[in-house]
Amino acid sequence: HVTVVSYAGRSHFVTTELKIRNGMHGLKRPEIVYHCHAINSGLDYGWRRAARPPLGHSFHVLLEGGEKLEEEIHRCHFRSVLGTADVDIRMTAIDAEICNFKKACAIHEVTPEGITFDGKEWNFEERYPRLIPKKYLEAKWKPWPRRTSRSSGGQGSGRRPSGDVGFTLMMKNEMYGLKRPSVLYRCKSSGKSLRWHVSIPHAEFTWDFEVPPFGTGVVIHRCEFKSSQGTAEVEIKTLSMTSTLCGGHLCKYIIRPNGVYFVGFETYYPHNILLRFLEFVRPVDKLVEPWKAWSPRQLKALRERTSNRTRSDDDKDVDEDKEDDD
Repeated sequence: HVTVVSYAGRSHFVTTELKIRNGMHGLKRPEIVYHCHAINSGLDYGWRRAARPPLGHSFHVLLEGGEKLEEEIHRCHFRSVLGTADVDIRMTAIDAEICNFKKACAIHEVTPEGITFDGKEWNFEERYPRLIPKKYLEAKWKPWPRRTSRSSGGQGSGRRPSGDVGFTLMMKNEMYGLKRPSVLYRCKSSGKSLRWHVSIPHAEFTWDFEVPPFGTGVVIHRCEFKSSQGTAEVEIKTLSMTSTLCGGHLCKYIIRPNGVYFVGFETYYPHNILLRFLEFVRPVDKLVEPWKAWSPRQLKALRERTSNRTRSDDDKDVDEDKEDDD
């Protein structure tokens, strides 16, 4: 049997959809994040997040058609509470024709077992080729490395536990236009407590920490800010997947006259006419916590502390003078 494939009506370049869907049913933490990029064309589609089933995303990809039928490889990296998975998704113009004209777009579903292909493929073993349903496992989850104790002794006690994800928090002062623009702040976490830090406009302060490489592993920093505008308390939660929202492993917080801002990315859920909800990521510069004005009670306590410190300093000076007289 000879099968003749005609490419006369096929353009040199075709576009189609690469669909990824969250199918992590039955888990307490069904959230997934993933990143895809094209090997041949070099296109990078960025990090995406699907909080729960059946959310997902459709990437519009460009394929080379015509006679050549060049294969494009999309290398995708997936992360979830179960571990990581890497899949090379190979596509040609034939896949575009199946999706665009036959309305049978393949879906790469992320399940507790791994990444599953759910779509249709041509069956050329028959005399008259036809599309048949196909569903198979493309890749299994690779479990996260075992967590090691941070407090264990030995030679490796000072090293970073294998698999931990490094993050950096940055605080920047932008209290422009104020007579008293300086800010006093400190942050605490379960593993570390930073001292009070005095900041002036345009000054930056950063510190590094590590987050366990698990979807449920979280590091919480409770930060307290004091300025002429008032006080503010911010709770910063960092997971290994937070790199998607920070645009990397540097999370930026800006201190401004009306409050503390987070500068990074956020997820949002627009919907189309078919009422299919998709999750996208967009840049954001949003107010996390506004200043809470000083209360009369706080001002009174602050004045008492200041006066007590002044009195104690004066008493020390008097004692020193007496010693000198003796």
